[in-house]
Amino acid sequence: MITRHFASALVVAVSAAAFVAAPANASFVTYDFVNYIDNPSGTGIDNSGGEHGVTEKFRITGNGGTEQLTVTAHGTNYNVATGSFETAPYAYFDDNGAGIGVCQILEDGISGKGADQCSPASDDNITMKDGSKREILSLKFDEGAQISELLFRNDGHTPTFGTNKHVLIATSDGMANLDISDFDQYLLQANIPNDGTLGAELVGLPLLTLTASTFVHIMYDDQQIYLAGLETYPVPVPAALPLFGSGLALMGFAGWRKKRKNVQTKAELAA
Repeated sequence: MITRHFASALVVAVSAAAFVAAPANASFVTYDFVNYIDNPSGTGIDNSGGEHGVTEKFRITGNGGTEQLTVTAHGTNYNVATGSFETAPYAYFDDNGAGIGVCQILEDGISGKGADQCSPASDDNITMKDGSKREILSLKFDEGAQISELLFRNDGHTPTFGTNKHVLIATSDGMANLDISDFDQYLLQANIPNDGTLGAELVGLPLLTLTASTFVHIMYDDQQIYLAGLETYPVPVPAALPLFGSGLALMGFAGWRKKRKNVQTKAELAA
């Protein structure tokens, strides 16, 4: 029998659980752009195709083998002289252990590597161009994402950075809403050994919760970089939902029993 006290306790439990966003022990997933670029496989949206400019969406599988992200990647310049953003450059897949950078000009057939190659070939990381243009790599994910770490390699394709090197990070809902005041400076981990580590982390980076329309922006500060990978937590389903559904079913069953009992009582009185 479902008592009034039990129903009240159930409502309290459901309400309390609504404040829980995700399990505390949720494990992160690593997306390795270095491996994705250096070992292309698959067809269509799943095919990285090795080194080339990023001109359409791509899909990458996480280290768990089942989780995937569908990625839109843009290159942008911030002109420090004019205080404006310019959308001329491209995101760029650089091979040989690098990651994703930015390239200003793409050409076909450079060094026999096929279409959409960076010209010049050295302009393939996130850097300062022409003394006034800070390059920006911008990414968004069709599935949304909770990014816990961004992982970087230097212009020598290793995760080893010197001390006091920084990256500027921002998020925005769409590209048009990006403002220079959105960027915060983060310190790169220093002196990471080149021993197979995917990339250096950013000290103090908060959890970045992105919807399907939210971009994360990575701007050059004082160190040439590539984005080697990132780590995410599963986008949470509110923990209250399963309990809430069970609670509704249980309370519905209680209501059905009460209604059935009332019908039986009326029938007995009429007999």
